[in-house]
Amino acid sequence: MSKEKRFVLSDGTSVNSKGYRIDINGLDLTRFKSNPVMLYEHNPAKVIGRWKDIRKEGNRLTAIPEFDTEDTEILSIAGKVERGFINGASIGIVVFNIQAIDGVDVVTKSELFEASIVAVPADAGAVRLYNEQLECLSIDKLKLSINQQKQNKMDYQECYKQVCSALGLNPDTDIKTVTDAINKLSKTNGESNIEEALNLNILTVSEHHLYTKMLRGGQLDVLQIIEEKKQDFLKKQDNEILELYKKNSDKILTYLSAEGWNEVKKIGYESVKKIVDALPERLYLAKMVKNGDEVHDLD
Repeated sequence: MSKEKRFVLSDGTSVNSKGYRIDINGLDLTRFKSNPVMLYEHNPAKVIGRWKDIRKEGNRLTAIPEFDTEDTEILSIAGKVERGFINGASIGIVVFNIQAIDGVDVVTKSELFEASIVAVPADAGAVRLYNEQLECLSIDKLKLSINQQKQNKMDYQECYKQVCSALGLNPDTDIKTVTDAINKLSKTNGESNIEEALNLNILTVSEHHLYTKMLRGGQLDVLQIIEEKKQDFLKKQDNEILELYKKNSDKILTYLSAEGWNEVKKIGYESVKKIVDALPERLYLAKMVKNGDEVHDLD
């Protein structure tokens, strides 16, 4: 180009047509300046040059375009800019914070992601907004997203305080100390679980020794193995108790009642079986009382 033309990439002094404005002073340029590519119409596949002499002037962001003149297709765009037929620019930013100031939404903290030559900018404050995952969103959706992040952070902080309190630690305790305390507690409770599994005959003595050694060595995943074994054991036991009931429901209901059975079956299959086996068979008086050809049970 015969004469360098400075573009206003974004004007933070005015509210744009979407109802918000950008605080240019809160716009981080660090990463963009390391690779200041210039796009056409925000299309990353259309790199037409680079921006130079990027400045914050007042509450405006300005820069000078430098076109890739080795590309004949780009020369056409450069010519339109030089002859004044294209005068628009627009930026894409990653938004970190939005505040309402004097009744207007203001992007107070952001990072410059890209800057484009555009044929028809919406206005001097034309901006394409992105979240931290680089998803292009409207200002309203970004506000919801940022507010949710703030709420999540508050929820996390409150939860962290509660965890520290439960562990008997100061709320300002660092995460490593908290993690160490949780691991220590997990090991203590884990050893109790392994001992319980041994007592229930879920584990053999050798398995008990092995899992205890692994747990003390920091392999907390053994607790998941114990839990799976326990669930398999309980499922098998429930099936065995159900079969025991089906075969002995007559005397169980006679001597224990339905309510009594519901309590007894909680003590485990082996103990329940001993109780059921000890119950006498139900006695009938059918043969003791007869009325003609009819036989009556007397309970």
